[in-house]
Parts: sequence; C-alpha cells; structure tokens
Amino acid sequence: MKNLLLTFLGIMFFLSTSLAQNYIGLAGGGGTPNKIGLRLSLPVNIHLAKSLSFQPELVYVEHNTSHILRKLGQKDYRSSQAAYLAVPLLLKAAVEFEKLNLFVLIGPRFAYGIRLRANYLTDTGFFREKLKFQDVELQRIDLGVLLGVGLKKTINNNRKIFLDCRYYLGLMDIDLDIDRVVFPEGFFVNIGLLIPIDQ
Repeated sequence: MKNLLLTFLGIMFFLSTSLAQNYIGLAGGGGTPNKIGLRLSLPVNIHLAKSLSFQPELVYVEHNTSHILRKLGQKDYRSSQAAYLAVPLLLKAAVEFEKLNLFVLIGPRFAYGIRLRANYLTDTGFFREKLKFQDVELQRIDLGVLLGVGLKKTINNNRKIFLDCRYYLGLMDIDLDIDRVVFPEGFFVNIGLLIPIDQ
C-alpha cells in the first residue's frame, strides 16, 4: 500500500510539472450516514483542453457496512464502517459563466480497504472493535464509477474554490457470502480548494 501511494504521488507530480494550468488541492465532505461517511481527498487537476481536464484524486473514505452485523458475535452491535484508500480517475468538463463555472465529472474509482470497525453497546458504554475483512467475508478491493456535478469559482491569486455533489455506484459485489449481494453506492457532497502549481 505504501508503494502504491508513492507511485501515485510520483506520477501526479510528473504530470503536473510537465503540463500547463495545473492545480493541486484539498477537499472534504461526507454523505448520508447509512451509505458514505467522512471523505478527505487530495485532487490534482491537469488541464487537457479549454474546457476539459483530467482529475485524479487520492481519497480516504468511509463506507457504511452494517450488512455485516449479522455475521458478528453476540455483542449488541449497532453499526460498522470500512475505511478505504481510493483513487478516482475523473474527466472534468466545464462550462464557463461570468462569475461561476459549472462542471461535470465522470470516471472510475479504484479502492482498497484499510480498516474495518464495528460499534457495539454494553451496560458500561459505547465501544469500537477492530475487525478483519476476511473474518466477515468482506471484499477488500472495490471498483466503481463516480458521477458528479458542481460549481467552481476563481478567487484571489488564481485559486479556485469548488462545491460538488457526486454519486458513487459500485460495480463489484463486496460481500463474499454467496447468499447475499452488496454493491456499495451513495451520494455525497464535496467542498474544496485548488491551488495553481505552475505560476
């Protein structure tokens, strides 16, 4: 996983320094609690044409996995979340207006599960328990498609702030139990800042 992260950052640095009008940024957000939770990302926006860019991202995201609770023991489990390190590879098309840009996003997302936790209740309080993906027959690898629409505004020093709403549709059944089919999906909101890196 460390090698994958270093390779991604190296490729993005090479692309961003070899092309014009590129940005790097920070973004965060979340979705509906029963689908997608906390989301933090490092987007790199690479200019391809006047209104088209390529935007790979490195993302930490939490997905609700309450469907695995029936596989756990006798504790009073209430919820569970899987944390993934994800890499969306997005094409971004923009329409420019006087003060705002409207854009759409589409592309695949590859993800690898890095942590799985379940929350349970006892007479003494609320606790979290670390789980292993293989113990609950949960697929660690996930693949899906992201679709999104958003608004972007240029502020001082050519920085850009943006707000978008995205929908994730999983294409893989992540539950290895043959009696159950689970495809992750959900809407989430993302807000962030892009900073030019080639001025």
